[in-house]
Amino acid sequence: MRFSISKDVFEHFNELSIGVIIAEDIDNSGSSDEINKLVSEMADFVSTNFNPTEFANNQLISPWKSAYFDFEKKPHTTHSSVERLTAEIMKEGDIKRRNKLKDLCSFISLKHTVPVECFDLENIQGDFSLKRAKGNEHFYDTKAGKMIHPEKGEFIYMDSINVLSRKLDYKESDKAQVSKRTKRAIILIEGLQPLLKTKVEGITKEMAELTKTFCKGRVNFLVLDKNNSSAGF
Repeated sequence: MRFSISKDVFEHFNELSIGVIIAEDIDNSGSSDEINKLVSEMADFVSTNFNPTEFANNQLISPWKSAYFDFEKKPHTTHSSVERLTAEIMKEGDIKRRNKLKDLCSFISLKHTVPVECFDLENIQGDFSLKRAKGNEHFYDTKAGKMIHPEKGEFIYMDSINVLSRKLDYKESDKAQVSKRTKRAIILIEGLQPLLKTKVEGITKEMAELTKTFCKGRVNFLVLDKNNSSAGF
């Protein structure tokens, strides 16, 4: 499999860097009291230290808000994954637990205020990429219960056949969701300035080490940017 970021993405996000982690032969079954504790402690920190009315002005969140305003028709209703996690904490006091790998992604996302996504590699067909939509691609909208087309110009993650995530990480398909049965996964950590590539590398390494610790298996990682925009795994 090859993961790549198309050139037209960097025309909009010139300083984008994405940490890429490939985890294979992992054990994502069961649960972990230690992971639950990490997530709970981070949820408590967020609920205590963040004001929901000011969160959008956070120096690491505002670049994503600006990005959505640039390309999204309804930017006020479009939120990155880290914003959605924070909103859930503000409303519920905690976040829903899903599985070990997904919970680790949530922990790292909240700890570093960065969007973190993961996909089940067994359900990805062919190569995987981040690109701008032509508008004729296919995305299964779980809520609508039907296949739809993304809007032209959207930033999408897709494999060789289907769109797996629309508007960066705003809306995901169930097709490649990580579950407790997942054995192979790709984890993506998205960084925009002022988050430097060196910081993204550190976060990616931390996530890789946590994955190895709690899910075992084999873990490799690297960081892609405009100067190194694709890699084979």
